[in-house]
Amino acid sequence: MYIEVSDLFWSIIGILGAITLIYLIITLNNFSKLIKNINETLNNNKKNIDTLCSNLPNISENITDISENLKDVSEVVTEATADMIVAKENLVSNFETLKDVLNIIVSVFAKK
Repeated sequence: MYIEVSDLFWSIIGILGAITLIYLIITLNNFSKLIKNINETLNNNKKNIDTLCSNLPNISENITDISENLKDVSEVVTEATADMIVAKENLVSNFETLKDVLNIIVSVFAKK
């Protein structure tokens, strides 16, 4: 009894076809479970999703207001920082003047 090459070829093709069909069935079953889980999740969170979607315009307006306020605050902070730098320079200048006056007074009294 001999096995012909064509019979062997068709047997291997049949086995591979059966394996592919089983793999396809398993894959479709897993895909069906995935779709079912996604559908359940969407149904369970429908109220939350609807609330979020209805609040999106308000959230967008709030973000716009916050960004405008942040711009205004940053301008005020920049001005305040500039004023503090000027005040510091004036204070340093006043301390240097006071130091010079005290040195003059000390030198006048030290000579006598």
